[in-house]
Amino acid sequence: MIIQHSSKEYSVLSFLKQGSIRVKAGDRVTRGQVLAQCGNSGNATEPVLHFHLQDSPYLQTARGVKFYFERAMAGKDGNKQLQLNHLPVMGELLSPE
Repeated sequence: MIIQHSSKEYSVLSFLKQGSIRVKAGDRVTRGQVLAQCGNSGNATEPVLHFHLQDSPYLQTARGVKFYFERAMAGKDGNKQLQLNHLPVMGELLSPE
C-alpha cells in the first residue's frame, strides 16, 4: 500500500494480511484510521509490518525519506525514555508512550 502525503513524500506499508485492506485507490485517509491488518511473509511466525517513506510512488526508483516519531518511548538495553520528534537509530527499541 502506498499513501501520498505530498508531491515528495509517500508512505509504503508492506506485508499486509491478504484480504484485509479497507481502503481503495484514490481514497483519502486520516490519522488513526484502520487501513488493513498486519500479515506475515516468508519465515515470519508473527504478524509484521514493513514501513518506510520515499520521495515518489515508484518502488524501483524512489529514494528513502527520513521519518520521525512524534512521541515514542525509545532506547537501548531496556533503558527507554520519552522522545519527541524522534528519528530512530539502528539497534534502538521503540514502543508507544
